[in-house]
Amino acid sequence: MWTAIKLGAGSIEMLLLTLGLLSAASAFSPAGPLSSFAGAPAARAAVCMGDVELRVAGDGLSISEAMRQHAEAKLGVPIRKFDSVINAASPVEVLMKVEQRSVHDNLHVGKESHAAECTLRMNGGQVIRVAAESSDMYSTIDDLEARLATKLRKFKERRSDVKIARKAKGKDELNAEPE
Repeated sequence: MWTAIKLGAGSIEMLLLTLGLLSAASAFSPAGPLSSFAGAPAARAAVCMGDVELRVAGDGLSISEAMRQHAEAKLGVPIRKFDSVINAASPVEVLMKVEQRSVHDNLHVGKESHAAECTLRMNGGQVIRVAAESSDMYSTIDDLEARLATKLRKFKERRSDVKIARKAKGKDELNAEPE
């Protein structure tokens, strides 16, 4: 029979250190003892998701902790799903900003536009940039997540189609009769 035990962060670190799952060097690192594990926040408001780091920043906007957590939760789903095609050496960058709509748009004078942009570097050197804009930052993040998932799925499908075509071409050359 299992019993539930409530452990604090220090207890978990000591347990992992005792079991050898956490090295002594990482236990005393400036980023924190659990920074090497997925989902643990790293320095400069970045979060590690598996091998990929997610950085959330605001352009003239202070990002609240709730907004940061929403962005990490929503954008973390496609990032974790397609982490095999994302370059883990460079972080996924999310930039959020609020713009006033009235410069050349008389219809929306005095209204704000909440915009978010996500930039990823893929394996092979390609860069994927996705942007979304709406009247609310939370719905902008939701739109950004949907567009990012679509773009990553298409990238992965195109890459696998190229591999399949390359294999088929090789088989055709092998099956060709010599003259």
